[in-house]
Amino acid sequence: MVEVSIVSRFQKDDEKLDRIMSLFGHSWAPQILHRLDYYGKMRYNEIKGSLRNVSSTSLSRVLNNLTSREMVEREVIGTNPPQVFYSLTKKGKELAKLLHQALETERKITEAGDGETIEALIS
Repeated sequence: MVEVSIVSRFQKDDEKLDRIMSLFGHSWAPQILHRLDYYGKMRYNEIKGSLRNVSSTSLSRVLNNLTSREMVEREVIGTNPPQVFYSLTKKGKELAKLLHQALETERKITEAGDGETIEALIS
């Protein structure tokens, strides 16, 4: 029988994991965070141009979601026409570190040379 304290601990962890993964429920969110981490400030069209096959609606929705979750900051410069820049907040940079670790883990698994892929480990 599993101890109640262990079950309780995992339930709290599960809730935290669910919150993290809900952000990645938006298929473009990891790619956007990764690009903003690499390039720093980017304009909307720069982000859109760096992603393959993203619709304007999807990109706007994900950027709004990341902004409302305080992962991305939206800066408007009052020129004519206005210039809008997106960049990572402190929270966004922390999440980007997690993405880098995931990419590094995938690279190590792939380079192991035994034909194993990250997909094979998950399934």
